[in-house]
Amino acid sequence: MRMFILMTCINTEEEKEKLKKIYLKYKKLMFKIAFDILQDFHWAEEAVEEAGMKIIDNLDKFSDIDSTNSKNLAAAIVKNTAKNMAKHRNKFEAVDLESKENNLEDNKFLPEIFLLSRENVKQIVECISQLDEKYGKILWMKYIDNIDDREICKTLDISPENFRVRLCRGKKILNGKLKNRNLLK
Repeated sequence: MRMFILMTCINTEEEKEKLKKIYLKYKKLMFKIAFDILQDFHWAEEAVEEAGMKIIDNLDKFSDIDSTNSKNLAAAIVKNTAKNMAKHRNKFEAVDLESKENNLEDNKFLPEIFLLSRENVKQIVECISQLDEKYGKILWMKYIDNIDDREICKTLDISPENFRVRLCRGKKILNGKLKNRNLLK
């Protein structure tokens, strides 16, 4: 699926074929590097996808895909991408886990701003990644990636009402998981 998304960013068949070869050749290496840095499966996947976008911008530098230079370039791109993601992720000591515009009346999820230690952030991210995909994806996009609600609806091809329902249900499930881990009272 991710490969398909990357392919849509390229115009010529030649470049698509080149990216496909690079991706198939180095995806495991790139994932391993990203996972070693980020220590999280989903974050590592995101890093590889983002690195794929950067590879597209540098396709001309991959003259011989099987060369050591190409391998090193792919590794360097994903390494820098993962390090930037880790730095960005660790900067936040506060996470906004509630949006007033999507607050449903019966939703008693979390305080508007929940101050977290880095360990608590890791546990929350882990809980979100364990949710059913239709709930976890929305929570991830909204609160981790900080994507606008309309953009989430467009990306997932769902209605605003469906978005609000999934968001509310996802928050309730996440709330239960956080209570089980004694992160909420």
